[in-house]
This record gives sequence, C-alpha cells and structure tokens, in this order.
Amino acid sequence: MSNQPLECTSNPDDEPRKPLHVEPKSSIDTRHLINKIIDHNSTIATMSLVTVYALYGDDVRKLAFPPSADVVFLILTAMAFVCFALEITLLCWCRENYLRMPNFEAAIKMLREWSVRSSAGVWFSELGKTLQVGSFYFWLDLISTLSMAFEVCAIDVSMC
Repeated sequence: MSNQPLECTSNPDDEPRKPLHVEPKSSIDTRHLINKIIDHNSTIATMSLVTVYALYGDDVRKLAFPPSADVVFLILTAMAFVCFALEITLLCWCRENYLRMPNFEAAIKMLREWSVRSSAGVWFSELGKTLQVGSFYFWLDLISTLSMAFEVCAIDVSMC
C-alpha cells in the first residue's frame, strides 16, 4: 500500500440527479402562503358570506328593494363573481389535485393492454379516472361561478 492520500475526483454520475423541472423555492413558498390564506378562518367566513349573498341576494333585491337599487346589487354581484373566480384561479395554482390534468401516457398504456384486461367495466372505469380533467369540486365551483353571469344579465339586460 502506498502512503499517498486518495484523491477525490468528481464524477457527475455520483451526484444525485435533479428533476428536469424544479420550481423555485420562492414559488413553493408563495403557494404555501396562499394555501394558508385560503384555509384561514377569516377567508372561509368571508367566502361563506359571499356565497350566502350569491344564493339569496337576487331574491332579497326583488322582494325588498326598489328598482333604483339594482345598480348596487349589480356591483355586489360582480364583486362576488370576481371573488369566486379569484378563488378558483388560486386553488388551481395552489392545490395539487384541484385541477387534475389527464394522464395521457397512462391512458395509452391502458389502451395497449386492452386485450389482457380482467373486466371491461373495471378497465373503462380506470381509463375514465386516468383521463379525468379537474376534481369534483373544481367543476362544482366553475359551474356555480359561471352561472352567476346569467344573474348579472338578469339584473341588467344591456350588459348581455
């Protein structure tokens, strides 16, 4: 054995591999912060009040206010629409499975394995899960928010 010290050579294969797409730490921190804001009790209470307004505001307008108050209700409805649209946008960006995108690679693999399936019903069910776009709550939020556009049109026909 020789008494020479071993030299450390840097071999690129010995280093851990990095993913192709690494999000900057600031983006992850921002997502975490926005998630905490969305889940905060005051945000939940505010959005609950906006939801109650969206459900009953038009009925209260028709029952208790003169037609001259329609402009105020139009502004409130537009503000509620913006709140819901902002919430959907932030949830799509922050929540992992809120806006699921289809996994086409898995679907192609399943299509190739059609002949070795155990049951057609199970296979179609799995294929549907693989190709699903958005979660149940995403579609629920999106449809309910888009339905508010008809309410704005019902208040002020000149906007439609």
